[in-house]
Amino acid sequence: MSKFDQIINSWKEEIESISINGFNRKIESVDFFPMKSKHHPDNPFFWTSDAWKVNFNFMDGIRGYDTKPPISHDDWGIELNRLFKNKFGDISFDVGNGTEFNNSKCEYMTYQGHRFIIQFYPDAFIEEIRNEKLEKLGI
Repeated sequence: MSKFDQIINSWKEEIESISINGFNRKIESVDFFPMKSKHHPDNPFFWTSDAWKVNFNFMDGIRGYDTKPPISHDDWGIELNRLFKNKFGDISFDVGNGTEFNNSKCEYMTYQGHRFIIQFYPDAFIEEIRNEKLEKLGI
């Protein structure tokens, strides 16, 4: 189990728990990989490669209904975007189903109907999880 599994599994559970009128979507597969190095925006001589990308790939359709469901992927996507915008906060640019963030946790996220992509900095989330565990221990 990698140090990133807790983050990815937590997000997967949150995504699959989104229910609108009793309908939800299941994730078929998850792709997780490091991003290639790129120039740091504040210093063109500094290269960074600490961002990772996760793709949550959905099974076809919305689950829980035998015929055409009374909701659309767009309706479900609105709730998905709301949930993760609240989680990542500090939005710098938001258009349609794509959102860029201005913080040390997440670069961007985008919902494309068949998948949900998050490009983020795992170390920030690992630190957050660590601090939560220390608080529970009273340290």
